[in-house]
Amino acid sequence: MDPRHRNALLIAAGVVLAFLVGFGWQYARAEAVEDRLETTTREATFQRLQATLAAAALDARAGAHEVARQHASRFYSGLQDALPDAPAGAAEELGAILATRDAMITALSRSDPEAADQLHRLFLRWRLAFDEPVGPSPPGPDTAADSSGLSAG
Repeated sequence: MDPRHRNALLIAAGVVLAFLVGFGWQYARAEAVEDRLETTTREATFQRLQATLAAAALDARAGAHEVARQHASRFYSGLQDALPDAPAGAAEELGAILATRDAMITALSRSDPEAADQLHRLFLRWRLAFDEPVGPSPPGPDTAADSSGLSAG
């Protein structure tokens, strides 16, 4: 093999190697960004659901039962879609919250005055499921259900 061909092959191999290194670096970077985006999207979904549930509770407290029913309906539909992506520690409680859908929608449809309190309790259960504080001070692990007036089921 003549030296010009060998040099051309070495240059071509160097260019291919440089391309592969750059591609690998960019691929790893893109994967990391994709993971962060997925995590952020999941967190935003659950924050949006929390805000929708809070809006339903506030509207029910104000006596706007139809608006509260619409918010609650959006909340439950969103929760049903997002439940497979729920954090492991919250999934069971979120499933229990989802199980209240029919009774809650019915209570709001009937303008039941108890619906506001029920929504408030659901909101507290939601926050406890995500280990968020729910009062002046965070409840201890043994008093979480007792201090909020909630039961485990």
